[in-house]
Amino acid sequence: MSALLIRTAIPQAPPTLVTVAGDIDIASAPSLRRHLLSVPECSTVLDLSGVQLLSAAGLTELVDLRDRLTRADARLALAAAPRLVRRVLTITGLDDTMLLADTVDDAVHLVTAPIPPAPTATATVVLRGPVVRGTPPPPTTGVSTLAYLAAERCGKSTPGPEAGELIAAGSTSGPPSTFLLRSHARHRAADRKATPKPPFDNPCPGGGA
Repeated sequence: MSALLIRTAIPQAPPTLVTVAGDIDIASAPSLRRHLLSVPECSTVLDLSGVQLLSAAGLTELVDLRDRLTRADARLALAAAPRLVRRVLTITGLDDTMLLADTVDDAVHLVTAPIPPAPTATATVVLRGPVVRGTPPPPTTGVSTLAYLAAERCGKSTPGPEAGELIAAGSTSGPPSTFLLRSHARHRAADRKATPKPPFDNPCPGGGA
């Protein structure tokens, strides 16, 4: 077991540099906690190059320090972690949530570099169904009844694309229902005129009335 040695350097401008050496285990974790609580709430670099053992108790202290600095809008970077220490960070997934650097200089750059702005969210509008260019959208009320009237106006039993065109056309000149009903009536009247009448058969013999 190696004794835990901690040294802190607080320059005039951030980041603060904390150098840790030895074993960070359940016995030395309280000492590390007391020391880290005295670290100013500014961006900090933790030099782990001299750490030989990092236990779960030590990981807890690192996470607590990171969370405290995050609440203060500051950052924590772990520098020069030995292979065994980095493996512990990888196994526990902390390598994805903490800033890791190979050297102290690289860690200083990480915590002092400006944070890039978050990307602006964009909304994507998906239009469903056929869209006729230059045609107003069909009305939302009475579409079912009007569509069948329009279909009959076109000589069909079920609504088709022309139904939407008639409904849209009606919406530009008045209420759709009025337009289609009038158009339907004119169409029926035209059909009656165009249909030839059957010859009149006089039921009375001799042509009498």
